[in-house]
Amino acid sequence: MSVAGFGWCHAAQAPAAADFVRQVVRQGGHTALTCLAVPAFRRGDALPEQVAARLGVPLLWVPAEAIQAMQGLCQTGSEKVLKETGFAAVAEACALAAAGPGAVLLVPRQTGEGVTCALAEGKDAE
Repeated sequence: MSVAGFGWCHAAQAPAAADFVRQVVRQGGHTALTCLAVPAFRRGDALPEQVAARLGVPLLWVPAEAIQAMQGLCQTGSEKVLKETGFAAVAEACALAAAGPGAVLLVPRQTGEGVTCALAEGKDAE
């Protein structure tokens, strides 16, 4: 199971964002993605639904409690994101939470095209 954690700014565009996620998945040594995990506190933005549709994967909204629980396992953090969201790491935490217990981070947060993306692998790796 490979899960992409995803964050975005309002200027991000779905085609470029989906291409960036594919690049991160390849960087992690995978060819397929199980789901796109995004922070539930951003629910209402259309971009993650558009990106998930372009990737052909389900979208998983990760609750704030799960994002908080993963903070200690994240490899990167951002002071700016901490001030804006209350979490230093969002994409990595979403990926780890969605990949389940024992998940490992394959690709730490990468930024580009107005998005952040991290890749985690769960124990049920294919």
